[in-house]
Amino acid sequence: MKKYLVTFLIILLLTVFTSKVLDTFLNKYYGLGEPVLYEYSKIVGYKIKPSQKLKRLGSNININSVGMRSNSEWKHNENNLKILFFGDSVTYGGSIVSNENLFSEITCKNLN
Repeated sequence: MKKYLVTFLIILLLTVFTSKVLDTFLNKYYGLGEPVLYEYSKIVGYKIKPSQKLKRLGSNININSVGMRSNSEWKHNENNLKILFFGDSVTYGGSIVSNENLFSEITCKNLN
């Protein structure tokens, strides 16, 4: 009986150790990374929390100071025209696309 108990404990410890090592490896190389944070909004229920710089699934995600996904800040200037893109997850880019690869950023670069 002692032999079975020792064998069981060794297998249990190896299983726990292996799962911890595997979990650490997968999180480091294939993990989701930092999540995009949201906050409460009286108007829409929730909105993206402003001023975030994240790395998620290998993509760089920048949220500016007004909560828009953009590398640049939204500053009011009467002499400067702005283009605002509305849309769903395709426009937002999800967590797969870096800010530099968003079609809205590429369009703005091409217009400049």
